[in-house]
Amino acid sequence: MDKSKEPIAIVGSACRFPGGCDTPSKLWEMLKQQRDVLQKIPKDRFNTDPFYHPEPTHHGTSNAQFSYLLEQDIGEFDANFFNILPKEAECIDPQQRLLMETVYDGITAAGLPMETLRGSNTAVYVGQMCDDWPGMLQTQLDESPPYMATGSSRSIVANRVSYFFDWHGPCMNIDTACSSSLVAIHEAVQTLRSGQSGIAVAAGVNILISPMYYISESNLRMLSSEGRCRMWDAAGDGYGRGEGIACVVLKTLSQAQRDNDHIECIIRETGVNQDGRTSGITMPSNIAQAQLIRDTYRRAGLDVHNPLDQPQFFHAHGTGTKAGDPQEATAIYHAFFTKETEPEQKLLVGSIKTHIGHTEGAAGLASVISTSLALQHGQIPPNMHFNELNPDIHPFYGAFEVPTSVKEWPALKPTQVRRASVNSFGFGGTNAHAIMESYVPPETIMSAPSQSTTLYTPLLFSANSVTSLRKMISKHRDYLVDRPETSLRDLAWTLQHHRSTLPYRKAITGRDYESIIAQMGSVLHAEPADLSVRSTQSTEPRLLAVFTGQGAQWPRMGARLLESSSFVRDKIAFLDECLATLPEDDRPDWKISDQILATGESSRVLEAAISQPLCTAVQIVLVDLLQAAGIKLDAVVGHSSGEIGAAYAAGLLSTCDAIRVAYLRGVCAKLAASPSGAKGGMAAIGVSAEDVQEVFDQEEIREEIKGKISIAALNSGSSITLSGDEDVVQTVVDVCTSQGKFARRLRVDTAYHSDHMLPCANPYLEAMERCGISVQQPLGDRPTWFSSVYRDTIMDANNLTPDYWVHNMVQTVLFLPAITRAAKEIQTLDIAIEVGPHPALKGPALDSLGEVQTQIPYTGLLGRGKDDVDELSTAVGYLWTQLGTGVVDFDGLESALAGDKEPKTLLVDLPSYPFDHQNRYWVECRTWKANRLSDAYPNTLLGSCLTTTRSPGNAQWKNILKPTEIPWLQGHRLQNQLILPATAYIVMALEAIKAVAGDAAIALFRLTDLVLKRPIVFDDDSSSIECISSLQNLAFNDSHIKAQFTVESAPQGELSLRVNVEGSIEVELGRSNPEKLPLLEHDDYYNMNEQNPGRFYSEMRNVGYQYSPPFQGITSIQRRLDFARSKR
Repeated sequence: MDKSKEPIAIVGSACRFPGGCDTPSKLWEMLKQQRDVLQKIPKDRFNTDPFYHPEPTHHGTSNAQFSYLLEQDIGEFDANFFNILPKEAECIDPQQRLLMETVYDGITAAGLPMETLRGSNTAVYVGQMCDDWPGMLQTQLDESPPYMATGSSRSIVANRVSYFFDWHGPCMNIDTACSSSLVAIHEAVQTLRSGQSGIAVAAGVNILISPMYYISESNLRMLSSEGRCRMWDAAGDGYGRGEGIACVVLKTLSQAQRDNDHIECIIRETGVNQDGRTSGITMPSNIAQAQLIRDTYRRAGLDVHNPLDQPQFFHAHGTGTKAGDPQEATAIYHAFFTKETEPEQKLLVGSIKTHIGHTEGAAGLASVISTSLALQHGQIPPNMHFNELNPDIHPFYGAFEVPTSVKEWPALKPTQVRRASVNSFGFGGTNAHAIMESYVPPETIMSAPSQSTTLYTPLLFSANSVTSLRKMISKHRDYLVDRPETSLRDLAWTLQHHRSTLPYRKAITGRDYESIIAQMGSVLHAEPADLSVRSTQSTEPRLLAVFTGQGAQWPRMGARLLESSSFVRDKIAFLDECLATLPEDDRPDWKISDQILATGESSRVLEAAISQPLCTAVQIVLVDLLQAAGIKLDAVVGHSSGEIGAAYAAGLLSTCDAIRVAYLRGVCAKLAASPSGAKGGMAAIGVSAEDVQEVFDQEEIREEIKGKISIAALNSGSSITLSGDEDVVQTVVDVCTSQGKFARRLRVDTAYHSDHMLPCANPYLEAMERCGISVQQPLGDRPTWFSSVYRDTIMDANNLTPDYWVHNMVQTVLFLPAITRAAKEIQTLDIAIEVGPHPALKGPALDSLGEVQTQIPYTGLLGRGKDDVDELSTAVGYLWTQLGTGVVDFDGLESALAGDKEPKTLLVDLPSYPFDHQNRYWVECRTWKANRLSDAYPNTLLGSCLTTTRSPGNAQWKNILKPTEIPWLQGHRLQNQLILPATAYIVMALEAIKAVAGDAAIALFRLTDLVLKRPIVFDDDSSSIECISSLQNLAFNDSHIKAQFTVESAPQGELSLRVNVEGSIEVELGRSNPEKLPLLEHDDYYNMNEQNPGRFYSEMRNVGYQYSPPFQGITSIQRRLDFARSKR
């Protein structure tokens, strides 16, 4: 396939949209339900009332008070997850923060653990139109926070994603206004096709924090007064703004198929063009839009005029604007149809904007994700708010249908696929288009499903905090309770291999649905401390395996594995075959499988001849399972007969030779005898070898025990095993006990690793020679085997002879020297695993490691009397919790045990990661916060109160006076100039003092010493005057408020303010009383003549006073010489 035209697969998507839609599945449900999530902008965002004005073009205001907002608190953020300090987090644009969380959700939905992508050439393209945050932070430059540059820069929005995830591919922020995020997808598609990146993340962001963009967009008449997007409806009056953060994870289709990714749908082709010159920069061009659709289909190899190549659904830009909708309808029609070729099956057209508003920078992604959901579900979501078709679209509507209820995807003809088109247009003329199709996976031959119903490996949960880990387990438990039909194997595989591994970890073990639900419940009801261990990620962990010797066996050890797993049954059957093919006289009369499954009194597990091969058989199975799980051992140490398992793990013994060496050892052990003829015995003593030698040398027992007892094993610096004649062993035990030393007889009647074993040596050696026991060269990367027979010796094919196994049975077990030598040789051991029926050596092993300052976690693979499946699952889960990802191939182990070759299925509807939102990060200066939360409505003349200078003694207001916004001002002209009347200043003073008085009743205003210094003059109707009104030296008491009042102004853009008015104002507080007003009485109303008011205004015009209504208020004039009066 031509790489330049290869389809692109969407392998993951994530979103944050209104209505609580924090996952695509929730978004789909909301779209189907047609749930109306429009709301008035809450006051904790910003109080819209002071910024509201019904006239869109009114300065400093917006005609929109309703929007589609996210339900979550946009100040909450999991800063710790992203390794961001609180001081920096509070400076970061919430768009950046939410994008980080959403991208993590996106790669999680794609099943891509972030550690596997670290250092990759993954590309990031982010579409963004608005940036309220920097406007907020920059309100007061002297209060700019330290991280403002990185917290508010547009470039950092995309850069921070690549920085955190350590991605090295192309990374850029894109702003083409409303088409930004679809253009981001287009750029991502080109990068993938070029081979520059193997994975690309395309995203879009839009968070509404301040009234800034509301005001600017209202001034361009873009916004709907109702806040709704009524696509193609006659009542459409603009668009309603919406919030949204969204991303898609993209790969080329061939790469996604090779990686066995879940493919949501494919992007067949994308395209971008520009309107060029139109009647205005914000005016769309249907010609350019139609050409883009045609060009995109042509590049995809599709014929826009062929009904088989046309889409069945068209996701329109669909903002609901008077200018945009008819243009888009025209473009879609002319791209596909003519009057002669209108389709038999109408093209369904819709837009997600009718549900969640116009998410601007994220709008393209919103359309793509909702279209992807429609393609996946085979349904077309309904449009909301479509009641009456816009009459300008009538000429083209014969080819279209706007669905208002959920519709099944139109029936397809042979060779057709579900196909949809997506439009996204920027208000500056940059258009983007995408062709999307459903994904039809190729047919594959299904392998036989596993016959096992047992889950062998744990469910893995990890988080960046204890709180998130607990929520994560709880959410997944709820998920399972709601969906009991969930495949546990698919669930485990998804969690094990397709989730990031974070510091706080918990492995949940259970072989079936009921046990897993119960275990999850137990974890959730346990103390929080059980989840509070923080682990690190080991880059190259070094593992020590300790192989248990005889004595750890118990009835039915390994039986659950044998009963449930064909892998284990086959392995045990092979081991039985190895023993059954021994020379006839050496063959056992029993089977390993029977002895493992034997219960109660029928079990012969305590017989040495049986327990030794059984223990080795269990160890062989466990070693094979460790290999299936990809667990790499670096060093192995065996204790006594456990060295046979160690030799097998080191690759020096074949499977058959290992089980035969163990079996013959057990058989020959029956020949053990004391030189004195006494019964044999053994004891565990809690002292060092030096201390026990002092006991041996005590005068009262020295002669009695001489030559009859020896040290059988050096387990640790404070633990040894004694072996010899039974009565002598008892004597030493009694002496140690009397001295306060730990001493305990072992329940054995054979004195292993003492002279009692000498009679066994030659028969054992001869039996191995008869069976042809040989050493093999290790294949592959095998662990180093440190001998516990020869001090400071590493075993290999040259020094492992049949004699070694005789010495292993007869000589002292040098476990302490072996394990300390391993620790010194490997240097940085990370964990120890005990391979055997029970971790009996945990104490001695850890004590020994402690002597060389090595403290590491320790786990056994099985446990006495416990369920083998659960114990093994718990053990490998423990390795993961301690060491992190990459240590265990859980799928390899699960497939081996279950005999399952069928590919697992990625569960894509699992709960998303529960980010820890206990902390809120927000920084803003006092001025901005006061403006954002202010309840004070702007006054027509005063304007808005300036919080910057507000104090108990001073108050200021700022306004931009525009003749176009003060219609009555046209009636007050002097010398053909508009002049603010003097009464306006008086009103301003009264309104200012009223604002200060608040709810207090005012009985009387008194304005004195008023000086009109300079008029406010408007050069023309388009003039703007900045006006500052001030109350200074405010004085309050219970009955009066006094202040100095000034008005200053300057034409907008000039630096210096000039004083227009000064005066003093005083109010008396209390109930108003007309009698308090001073009356001006005259007794001169005699010989008055009535005059014509019209003539008065005519004379005033002659001298330059052009008064017109409402400034022609005089209705009656009376005068005589030197005296006149008038009435209104």
